Amino acid sequence: MRNTQRINKSQLRRKLKINQGIEIEFLHEQYEDKYSAQIADILTEDTFLITNPFANGKLIKISNGTKGTVFLQKQNGLYRIPVTVISKEVDVTPLLKLKISGQIKRTQERKSFRLEIYEETEYELVGAEVFQAENITGIDGEENDHKALIVDISAGGLKMKMQTMMELEEEEIIRINLDFADLSVTKVLGQVVRVTEKIENDQKKYIVGVKFVNLAKEHKDKLVKWIFDKQRELRQKGLI
Repeated sequence: MRNTQRINKSQLRRKLKINQGIEIEFLHEQYEDKYSAQIADILTEDTFLITNPFANGKLIKISNGTKGTVFLQKQNGLYRIPVTVISKEVDVTPLLKLKISGQIKRTQERKSFRLEIYEETEYELVGAEVFQAENITGIDGEENDHKALIVDISAGGLKMKMQTMMELEEEEIIRINLDFADLSVTKVLGQVVRVTEKIENDQKKYIVGVKFVNLAKEHKDKLVKWIFDKQRELRQKGLI
């Protein structure tokens, strides 16, 4: 369930850091994507500088007065900051001077934003008794993959639904197929943290909560990006 709060400028300023990565979306049909950038300087409570985004190796030309939204991901949620481009500057690299031009909002106070999805997947048992967090290379799973339906996912873990448990228990280590997400790897390790039973249409289902184990920061960052891109896609389709 999403939880959106209004944030004032002084609260936001405490969250802004120089060299912090952000994404910006310009509200003009000329610009179709979100663009990655960095905060270059914090000037006042409502103005700050960001690096001018590039696309396909070329500097994006942005006119003064162009409105947009800056997306800032923090542990306690996603900040949406409405901005207006008020000037352009050059200091080693081209910069955009932005002014906050509307109500700042923070969505989802949870440590990791959780997206409701319905993606079929497969998992294999690894076994808690042979798992060592400091050395996971070379762990073999069972030969047979088991099917499940992922019903939500975050950078920290996921929730699966299945009809049979296949002796899956809490603290069990499993390897899960995430080939639907835009990651450098297709399978990740997870630990079962919760197993509950649920009756749906007179049939017993099992809901399994899984936290990712030793997920590299590179893969976690890509997963966060995929989650928010997917959320944007679903919202544009009117599905959420």
